[in-house]
Amino acid sequence: MGSGWRFKAILFGAWMGAAYLILPMLVIFPVSLTDKRFLSLPSLDKLSLRHYETLLEPTWLSSIGQSIVIGVGCAIVSVTLGTLAAIGLWRMRSALSDTLFGLLVLPLVVPPIATALGMYGVWHRLGLFDSYLGTILAHSAWAVGFVVVTVYAGLSNIDRSWERAARSLGASAAQSVWWVIVPNVMPGILSGALFAFVISWDEVILTLFVTSREINTLPKQIFVAIRDNVDPAIASAASGLVVLTMVAVAFQGWVAARRQRGKNAI
Repeated sequence: MGSGWRFKAILFGAWMGAAYLILPMLVIFPVSLTDKRFLSLPSLDKLSLRHYETLLEPTWLSSIGQSIVIGVGCAIVSVTLGTLAAIGLWRMRSALSDTLFGLLVLPLVVPPIATALGMYGVWHRLGLFDSYLGTILAHSAWAVGFVVVTVYAGLSNIDRSWERAARSLGASAAQSVWWVIVPNVMPGILSGALFAFVISWDEVILTLFVTSREINTLPKQIFVAIRDNVDPAIASAASGLVVLTMVAVAFQGWVAARRQRGKNAI
């Protein structure tokens, strides 16, 4: 009886915490439907999509397109490097691998502003400042840690004898990785790619430090718009960011559920 009461109390606290974090974000949806020129909650009889139409202007469309291109590029680079790094660490099985793992995920705990300050000077010297490649690499340096974590977690469920069996049957090291390891960690790879894209899609601090006029992503455009004029179009753009993030989280939950069902089937 006492145990059941404690569980219900913990569950209630968890739901309250989730509501505290999520409900303030949901306010942007009604605000984005206001018919006024300033941020305000609309009345039910005066809902308007005029501020969503603002997102069809060239400046906003360009920023959305750039965010998609950079996000996809970040996902590709992060998945490639993060997957190879995770497989390499999994194969090493030594104290050094734990140290390298800590270094790879270090950007996750370092404040983005500190990373951005360091990249600002380096990117200028390398000629990467205010370029697609420079922005993608900057975002990937932060996102690759998420890929390493998700792929490494998937590798922990793989029997190492599978790779040895493949090698004994004549497969090369590359073939054993491609045909044995990668298919079995595909849920982790997909989760990592999703995290990398969402991180790049939402990132503004690194973008502000490594770009100037040529690169103008959606979060950067929102930041500039807030500084110049508090337009309800900002709420419309922000609602798109929130929806994409929610879809990504839902997809991640679906992937995790499928992976758990696969384990139970085995």
